[in-house]
Amino acid sequence: WLLQERTTIQWSFGNVSCVLHPLDQLDLGFHEKNKKRSLSVLEVMVRKNNSALVDPIITSLIDKKWEYFAYWILIKRFIITFLYLLIFLGTTILEQTRFDAEKDKNIFTLIIKGEYWYITHRMLCMTGQTIVLAGALLKGAREIDEMSSMGFRNYVNTAGTIFLENLAPIFCLGIFLVHILRLAKLPEYESLVLAFTSLVGWGYMFFFTMPFRFTGPFV
Repeated sequence: WLLQERTTIQWSFGNVSCVLHPLDQLDLGFHEKNKKRSLSVLEVMVRKNNSALVDPIITSLIDKKWEYFAYWILIKRFIITFLYLLIFLGTTILEQTRFDAEKDKNIFTLIIKGEYWYITHRMLCMTGQTIVLAGALLKGAREIDEMSSMGFRNYVNTAGTIFLENLAPIFCLGIFLVHILRLAKLPEYESLVLAFTSLVGWGYMFFFTMPFRFTGPFV
C-alpha cells in the first residue's frame, strides 16, 4: 500500500505500462515538524518481520537507488570526511609541535629556528584551522537545518545508525569550543576538549562501516 499509494503511470500501450514508484519513502517516512514520524517501507518490513512484505518491486527499487544514487553519495561523503579528518589531525599535530628540538650533544644537535620556518609553520596552521572551522560551520548548519525540518526528537531518534550519526553535531560543537578556549587562552582545557573532539571525529568514521545497501540511511 505504501508504494501503490503514490504510484504514477508514465505511459501505457495495451497491456504494457511504465509505472513510476517513489524512491524517497523507501527509507524515509513523511513527517511534520515536531510530530511523530511515520514509518518508512523498510521500517514496516523490519518491524513486521514478515517475509511476504519483501516484494520484488521493493528489492528492485532499492538496488536501483543504491546503484545510481546512494553508492556514489556514500563514496563521496567518505572521501570528503576522511580528507577533512586528515587535515584536522595534521593541523592538531602542527599546533602541538615545537620547532626547537635538541638531541644528544655528543652526536649532533638539531635546532630548527629562523623566520622562514616560523612563517611556514604559522601559514600551515592558519590554513588548516580555517578549513577545519569552515567544515564544522557547514556541517553544523546542515545538521541544524535537518533538526528544524524534522524536529529535535525525530532527529535524535531517526532509525538507522542513530549513535554514529549524532556524533557529527557533537564534533562540530567540540570544534567551536576549542576555538573559544583558544581565544580565551586556556590551553589546558583546550587540549582536553581537542582530544575528546578528535576521538568523536574518528569515531564517526565507523558510520561508513554500517550495512547501507538494504538497511542504511543511503538506500
